[in-house]
Amino acid sequence: MALNQSTIIYGFGSYFQTGAEASDIDLLLIHEDITQASIQLAIRCKSIIRKDIPNTDITILSKEEERETNFLHQSRAVFIAQITLKNLPNLGFELTRTLAK
Repeated sequence: MALNQSTIIYGFGSYFQTGAEASDIDLLLIHEDITQASIQLAIRCKSIIRKDIPNTDITILSKEEERETNFLHQSRAVFIAQITLKNLPNLGFELTRTLAK
């Protein structure tokens, strides 16, 4: 897997917009491109998140797909983190800590 790949995590939906208690946490993972390394990193991120935070609903898009759909703007998504192979091992812990704030 290429070391320069990254996946960006955004939050959207009621958990992030209203501050009210939500039944799930909606996350968007945006990966660089449609190369195998990029897709694999996004899938690994999703697996870690689902294991550590079971009540998540996760959407994965490439940067190009996001541009075509304008998903970030339409959903009023908020930036959470940028994940690389270097910080991937701490993803579950860091994301749990971030969402608890």
